[in-house]
Amino acid sequence: MDQISEYKLFSEKQFIRQPWLVGIVLFTSIIIISVFGIRFYEQIILGVPFGINPLSNNEIIFSFIFALVFSFLLTFLIFTSNLQTIITKRGIYYKYYPFINKFRLISKENIKNYYIRKYKPIGEYLGWGIRYSLKGNGIAFNTMGNIGLQLELINGKKILIGTQLPEKIIDVLNKITKEN
Repeated sequence: MDQISEYKLFSEKQFIRQPWLVGIVLFTSIIIISVFGIRFYEQIILGVPFGINPLSNNEIIFSFIFALVFSFLLTFLIFTSNLQTIITKRGIYYKYYPFINKFRLISKENIKNYYIRKYKPIGEYLGWGIRYSLKGNGIAFNTMGNIGLQLELINGKKILIGTQLPEKIIDVLNKITKEN
């Protein structure tokens, strides 16, 4: 459950669901587990050392366990990561699980300017996730797509929050910023 007790005017939860990314992660995990699994099976189960200069049995076991844990964590990360955006009369709350576990608030008083814009995730931010721009566009929180809510704060910082509901988010922001 979230800790926001205020009335929610807007709520959006986005997951990483690009088929190509999920495919790459699953393919990579299968390859890693297969390679280390074959080495484990041949050397530990069959007793046949793997390669010209084989690793010790302990090193093979450790490598296989590491490959399993790494593959599981990578897959878990892709399937559980999500960006949640909530707007109330106070401002914009966001969190990016599992990296930011508690909602952070950008109060409406701290927002100098806001607008919806099309951006280039790879060209501007080197991909999706929590990313910093190399071109002076600040930080981005995104999971997919190329449409975001660009915020320019009073302190000069820029924040881009990816959205799949650009018309709805801008309508709600227009309403709360006109209220005093």
